[in-house]
Amino acid sequence: MLFTKSEVTRKVELSLNLESLQMDMNVLKTVYEKQKKGQKWHKKTIQSLVKSIHSLVSRSGYQREFPPPQNQNQY
Repeated sequence: MLFTKSEVTRKVELSLNLESLQMDMNVLKTVYEKQKKGQKWHKKTIQSLVKSIHSLVSRSGYQREFPPPQNQNQY
């Protein structure tokens, strides 16, 4: 089966477009994975900071002047 010049050109263009889309998808996947890892790192860092703050407060003997709220609607 013989192809016309325009059919061959169209197939080459489609092939290049598909290849370009695959490359774009790979880039997006990589960016997504890096962001996900970054979010996990930030969460761990925040948790570590909160633990450190709690530790410092408890070691300093700091006492609140008022009791903590029983529920969020109290204040």
